[in-house]
Amino acid sequence: MRSQLGRLLPGKRCPRSSQRSVHSSSSALRGGFPTAFFVWRSPRAVPTDFSKRHTPLPAPEFRPALAFTALTPWFDVVAKIAVRDEFLKRHLSELFPLAPGQSVLDVGCGTGTLLLRLHEQQPAARLFGVDADPNALALAERKGRQRMVNWSLLVASATQLPFPDNCFDGVVTSLVFHHLTTPQKQQALREIQRVLRPGGRLLLADYDAPRTWLEHLAFLPVRLFDGFDATEAHVQGVLPTLLQAAGCTAVEVCAEIPTAFGYITAWQARSPAHDGLTAVMMA
Repeated sequence: MRSQLGRLLPGKRCPRSSQRSVHSSSSALRGGFPTAFFVWRSPRAVPTDFSKRHTPLPAPEFRPALAFTALTPWFDVVAKIAVRDEFLKRHLSELFPLAPGQSVLDVGCGTGTLLLRLHEQQPAARLFGVDADPNALALAERKGRQRMVNWSLLVASATQLPFPDNCFDGVVTSLVFHHLTTPQKQQALREIQRVLRPGGRLLLADYDAPRTWLEHLAFLPVRLFDGFDATEAHVQGVLPTLLQAAGCTAVEVCAEIPTAFGYITAWQARSPAHDGLTAVMMA
């Protein structure tokens, strides 16, 4: 059964996940986006009272993905072997269909692999990415120039997104949250909800709770490398709860992909939609 996990279709429940209950709202919120066009506003358009609504946490202490800056050029090679990165990003892009003109933000875009997959799927989409590692973004920029991709990449933390409210049709984030402590995860999810338009879609992929002692053993190197604080929520399997607590609706598992360090689960969710937008999406 597990050999088929990587071939799950969008919206299909994974047998492994059927043992736990993930609350979902109306199925009318699931599926593709309505066509929408992104209108960029200057940074001055960010609400000035944002800091009063949510006091931002300090940005997570930055550490390169492979611990040392000198190893960053090797990131794509290591990720391809360790987490089947090419397959993972291709599969995630298939789970995230885009219409022409829609805007999507990749939080923790790294070297841009997922954004490139989304561009291949929909060249007319408007792509944005943020990452705390300027060296990884430099590699992404090089990839974008080689393939003539028109995107915007910014150095920024997941807990402090430099964008106005309600400005993206979709947000994706892959293998970022296990680097964040639980309070930082909560802050990042609040930021994602803030920048999503009503009814916008979130796709979050990261490690889920190990089920057996072998899976616990496989996940131990990740815990040792990234910290027990940051990975505790993953071991406890509470990411769906954090998504719901941040205000996400229609939270559900859409894929589980086995890797050398455990299963990577993809959750999809929605930003709460206004009644009028819900009617349009149901039409």
